[in-house]
Amino acid sequence: ETPLFLTSELREALVRAAREIMTHASDPGLLQRFRRAVPPPYDVPRIDALPAMAQVDFALVEGPEGKPEGRLIEMQGFPSVSALMIAQSDAWAEVLQDEPGFGGGFTALLGPSREATLELIRRTLRGECAAEEVVLVDIDPEQQKTRPDFVATRQLFDIDAVCLTKLRIEGRTVLREKAGRWIPVKRIYHRVVFDELE
Repeated sequence: ETPLFLTSELREALVRAAREIMTHASDPGLLQRFRRAVPPPYDVPRIDALPAMAQVDFALVEGPEGKPEGRLIEMQGFPSVSALMIAQSDAWAEVLQDEPGFGGGFTALLGPSREATLELIRRTLRGECAAEEVVLVDIDPEQQKTRPDFVATRQLFDIDAVCLTKLRIEGRTVLREKAGRWIPVKRIYHRVVFDELE
């Protein structure tokens, strides 16, 4: 991900557009239509109606008045992206803190402070579960191009990325191995792209 320096006006316009898009995409009738469009082999049972977290990606284009405007590229529902954005924001804030015009305003935070944002994401990801009871699942996560997301999620929230093939099922319980022990998994966040399973 590349850092982007925006004017306050453009940032506020993009935030407003992202909120409008998410409000529209959260409409129950539209969600039912989305769900019907999912091919049966990829329809996951008991899936949440909405992702716990979402990111809206924009391209910047020149608008009719010659000013930059956002155009929707995609929406993602992967919580690990938020961890990466915070880690990158922290790194850039440290690098740029002494540069004229850059101090104090570089952020990817969702709340009033870094601590409040981290706590919001931590509660969203873990709920009342211990960190070892929550996993971020992908196929061979160490080899994925999204590995930096997984590293940031581990560093900030103590949640491990686990390969789908390393999980074990006993009855109705999913287990993961850690330090030689099999631990029941209570929450799964996946980055698995289902058609990669074929």
